[in-house]
Formats: sequence, C-alpha cells, structure tokens
Amino acid sequence: MLLRLLIRTACCSGLAAALALGALTASSGEFAGASSPSALPAAVHSTYARTPAIALSASTYTSRLRMWVNRARSDRGIRHVRTIHCLQRKARRWVQHLLDLGRLVHQDMGNLISACSLSAAGEVLGMGPVTPREMVQLWLKSRPHRRIVLGRHYRLDGVAARRSAATGWIACVDFGRR
Repeated sequence: MLLRLLIRTACCSGLAAALALGALTASSGEFAGASSPSALPAAVHSTYARTPAIALSASTYTSRLRMWVNRARSDRGIRHVRTIHCLQRKARRWVQHLLDLGRLVHQDMGNLISACSLSAAGEVLGMGPVTPREMVQLWLKSRPHRRIVLGRHYRLDGVAARRSAATGWIACVDFGRR
C-alpha cells in the first residue's frame, strides 16, 4: 500500500524542517505537540471501511475522514473536534494547492493561527489510494500524527480531501485551539 505522510514541526513563525514522516504543530510563540459520530452502529462503520476509496466522492471522503478522526478521539475519551469555517476554508485551499504540486508540504502554521484567530494549530496530511479509515489508522500509527489527531487541547478542525489519478487521495486535517 502506497501512502505518504508528512511530518513537520514548527513554531508560529513558520520555520521548520521537513522529516520523513510526521505532522505539523504550532502554538503562539512555542512548540506544541498535538483528536464522530461514534454513536453509529459498528455495522455502519464496517460498511464505511469496506467501501473502495476510489468510489467515494470528495465530499463523502471528507465527511468519513472527519468521522474516523472523531471516533478515534471518542474511543480514547477525548472530546470531538468541531469544524469552523476558517479552518475548513484553509484546508480546502491547501488540498487544492497540494493537488497542483503533486506532493505533500505543510502550510505555514503562523499564517493559519493568525488568519483563524487561534492560539495553537496542527496539521496532518496524507496521500495515497486508501479509505478514510485507513488514512486515520495510518496517522494513529505515527507518533507525531497521533499527538495531533488525539491532542486534547485541539477543539476545532477543518478537513478536506481530493482525489488525484496519479496519487489517490490527498487529505488535510487542520486542528486548532482558540
């Protein structure tokens, strides 16, 4: 299975180094580490997991990605994240940018913090021909990604995904704290 995940750590100034795997976090002036409809029956979740990723629309992929992120959080006793317009807009624009680039790079967390009036932000990116559930499972297997997805201090998110014939799905989940 081909999937690329990108890790980057940055402070709000946007200075950072890309690593082989990971996720990007930032908070106002400091480094930060970074998490649903879990009420749905297990049979519904298993149906979601069996749906071929290629057969999903971008809207469905995005909503299922959000569902699996929130399910992972609730399974661990962590509150769901709530979508806000600013993070949603930023995630959508960033996914389009990544699609145009054909590779994963993180956006400047300082700009995200400023534009969305946040005190901290984190981002996870993924690329590959995988289902939303598999994407979240891969993030949870990577310590830097897991710290963001399951970050108790994150209460807000924006989620976007687009399909590419060359790479499969490109996904972005931006997390924030006010």
